[in-house]
Amino acid sequence: MVFIYIINYSSPQNAFELHVNTVSSNLARHSRLAMADWLALELDDHLGWRTSDALEFFFLDPMMDKHRRALITFGMLMLQFEDPFLRLWFLEILEASGHGFFHHCQPVAVTAEQQNGIRLNYLANRHHLVHDHNGKLLDTIAVKSIPIHQEQVQVITLFIDTIFDALEQNLSSSLKFVQANRFFGNC
Repeated sequence: MVFIYIINYSSPQNAFELHVNTVSSNLARHSRLAMADWLALELDDHLGWRTSDALEFFFLDPMMDKHRRALITFGMLMLQFEDPFLRLWFLEILEASGHGFFHHCQPVAVTAEQQNGIRLNYLANRHHLVHDHNGKLLDTIAVKSIPIHQEQVQVITLFIDTIFDALEQNLSSSLKFVQANRFFGNC
């Protein structure tokens, strides 16, 4: 929701704002792939959860507080910066924060697909399948090739610190989930 309601421009005025909308909408669509993977892996059955159990966990469980706090922090950060160039950098950094995970997860997902006759597009890093490329716009704005001013460097550094601190906190939470045997009792 952060992508659609906070980062996106309701009436894009230029190519940069339109590009922000395209990239953020594409990132928001990744959740469709994640849900399809969840279903393909039959995680509801493995966890023994009803839909209400999953919703309660994601939205109310204290173990998810850090993740929810990160999303709120991201949204509050974007409310401070209307500049589409900075928002593109935020999205670039956010996307980069998952590169390591997907790089290492992809071979495992592909093996699971082959062994189980399922499709795991999210875990296999096939995110492009749900992207709206809006013509060739994604190829026309390479944010990393545009010169950055000193004031922008400070903001981009703030984005890097905020996103990667949240990632580190989420990874620490994941380790605690595993150590607490929170999910594996029914597997």
